[in-house]
Amino acid sequence: MALQSIVRKSGKVASRNAEEILVYLAFAILATAGARALSDLIFSALVTLSAAVAALGFVLLYLQVERRKQVMSVSVNSLYLYAGTLACRLYTTLQYNGYLPIDRSGDWLYQAIETGSLCLTVYLIMRVKRAQREAGFVGVDNCSASVLLVFGAVLGVLIHPSLCSAPVADTMWTTALYVETVAMPLTILKLSHIY
Repeated sequence: MALQSIVRKSGKVASRNAEEILVYLAFAILATAGARALSDLIFSALVTLSAAVAALGFVLLYLQVERRKQVMSVSVNSLYLYAGTLACRLYTTLQYNGYLPIDRSGDWLYQAIETGSLCLTVYLIMRVKRAQREAGFVGVDNCSASVLLVFGAVLGVLIHPSLCSAPVADTMWTTALYVETVAMPLTILKLSHIY
């Protein structure tokens, strides 16, 4: 009897979240196939895997926004920060090899994933802003993304490694790290004010 109840509840949850389950399944298949075919399965491939997991997060956010579920809980400022992070990182990785994974996934796959994430982030910014404007929630985000971007850039100029031996590229990469560090807490703070 208890097993039937669990199966029924699981079926309801699965039917309500069918799109998300399909995305997770597709991600698992693509990540496994990609790891076997496009990677040497060495430690540096984790950089590509982490970019893929971040892209998965943006795809799941896209599904939420498209279905207009809890769009007001999405922080546009954190999306700005992620867009800045991805743009800075792509500036470096599209021109230099210093911060790329050293396996085959660093040849083109890593940059393709990051480019896709940037495009999806820009699209999400436009959609969320429009949805919030339509709902009358303009100006709900009270933390300025530009201040955090500038602060990350200043830190990037002052403290950066030199794997590319190009100061601008090294600064951009490090700026991306610093900005990404504050993007997630900003998202969590936004969610804590909504609920």
